[in-house]
Amino acid sequence: EQCILSIINQTFTNFELILVDDGSPDGCPQICDEYAVSDSRIKVIHKENGGIVSARQAGVDVATGEYIVCVDGDDWINPEYPSKFVEVINQYSPDVACCGAIWAYEDKETRMPPRVNLGYYDRKRIENEIFPILIERDDGVYFSPSLWGKVFRREIYQQQQLVDTIVNIGEDGACVKPCVYHSQSMYVMNDCLYYYRQNASSMTKKRKAF
Repeated sequence: EQCILSIINQTFTNFELILVDDGSPDGCPQICDEYAVSDSRIKVIHKENGGIVSARQAGVDVATGEYIVCVDGDDWINPEYPSKFVEVINQYSPDVACCGAIWAYEDKETRMPPRVNLGYYDRKRIENEIFPILIERDDGVYFSPSLWGKVFRREIYQQQQLVDTIVNIGEDGACVKPCVYHSQSMYVMNDCLYYYRQNASSMTKKRKAF
């Protein structure tokens, strides 16, 4: 509910919120349906469990907005999250825009601004500055592969989200990297607007071999 409330209480209101119930065994399906009744901007998809990639594919298939933003169900966003991106979109119309995040621990919060140069990137600047770190440079510097903290033009995101649904580690990078590769422009801002919950029992903290 914290995630949903952080979205519907945004200062920018012209958006659609797509909630994907990926076969959740807890109370999430009921929570989604209850909020959809009270807010016409909300669409709910109930589906059999297929993993996070399958859920994101289902969401973008019904999306109608010009841009796509992904928010994980255990995270939340600053009240200015979409409005800050909209300011950038109105001025620069980038294919991808990025912001920083706040890593939220049980007892503290840590600001994590982007680790690349700020401002507008045309295609040439993307090739010169981002491509060399899109995977990882020899000194360990890399472009953040996380889907959160970014907005994507829908046509680009939809095409690059065609990731094999069996992927459950590295699925963000499997979408983000080709999105950036196929983009003609990008904008990076310093604002830390996404709250990334640090959960020791999350899927990314419990890596295992197949």
